[in-house]
Amino acid sequence: MSKHPFLQIVLSVLVVLGVPACYRPRPATVPLRALPLEPGTPGTRCLVVFLPGRGDRPEDYARHGFPAALRRAGSPCVMVGVDSHLGYFFPQMTLTTRLDEDVLAPARAHGIDDVWLVGISLGGLGSLLYAREHPAAVHGLILLAPYLGEKDVIQEVAAGGGLAAWTPQPPPGEADFRRLWVFLKGFAGPGSRLPPLWLAYGRDDAFALPNGMLAAVLPPGRVFTAPGGHTWRTWSRLWEMYLKRGEIPGSLGPPASLPAAPSSSQEPPPQLRRRHHARLTAAEEAVAVAGEAVVEPVAERARHEEPDRQPRPGLAEVPHDAQEGRGLEVGPAPLHEDHGVELVRRQAAPGEDRLPGRRL
Repeated sequence: MSKHPFLQIVLSVLVVLGVPACYRPRPATVPLRALPLEPGTPGTRCLVVFLPGRGDRPEDYARHGFPAALRRAGSPCVMVGVDSHLGYFFPQMTLTTRLDEDVLAPARAHGIDDVWLVGISLGGLGSLLYAREHPAAVHGLILLAPYLGEKDVIQEVAAGGGLAAWTPQPPPGEADFRRLWVFLKGFAGPGSRLPPLWLAYGRDDAFALPNGMLAAVLPPGRVFTAPGGHTWRTWSRLWEMYLKRGEIPGSLGPPASLPAAPSSSQEPPPQLRRRHHARLTAAEEAVAVAGEAVVEPVAERARHEEPDRQPRPGLAEVPHDAQEGRGLEVGPAPLHEDHGVELVRRQAAPGEDRLPGRRL
């Protein structure tokens, strides 16, 4: 048995992707980088955390309009993306610890009691692993084409009659994707005590078979499919389908058992008193501290920008990976200016983990 419980799992992921044996992911920094995407409405106690797939970054959610579309649909939540790249899964599985200690625990300390996780592909796997360890800390899961394990595990579950009927033999070990599937069995039936899960995937996606087996145990109204593969074009279509359903973060009410939000008169943390000039809600303070975000009044920032700087482009679809037919990539979107502040995106950490092979 490996010293690192999920080492075997991640090695299998790398094999599936055809990643060279010499590949080393970007280092897992402490704290986990958190990128503010949308501020919440005044008084909100809801937080949505976006986890990207392999090779993507939290900025990609903004570039493809996911947070803005969720806001237009009526969600009042604070929205933040985390840079949960493969380095948090390999060589040590640290994602769940970093997500809890660096992002969600500070948010809870500032009154957030309604947490939703949105994950695409590898981000979907990370969302499930966090929910497995902290089921009471998550109010909802929205997964788009999540990666659910290697081929032999999928075949075993299918041969066992599907997720509801399958029983692992022998019982799964710690470093075994079957342990994840045992957890997924808990979503079956109306009496599930796990957080509600919404699942969406393309019918031509390489992960359609395992996603379909999970879909079979979920309520029909929480499953969305569309033509397409493992691409942002398909995920964007599925996101719009989900939003039209109406069961969006912030609309279902926070869990009644969690503590009340602190008084609005609470003194902001020292980090904010030193660095921030804008007045923020407690929820936004929590996200800013967790992600070391820089928040400035728009007018203040404008004085420091170059006078001949060109306006930022809006959304514009441009060909992406056209040779392999992987859909379109969307250009950068304007920064949001809600509540008189602008969320300033931090630069990505040095190093890349964008590799050839299937997006995960």
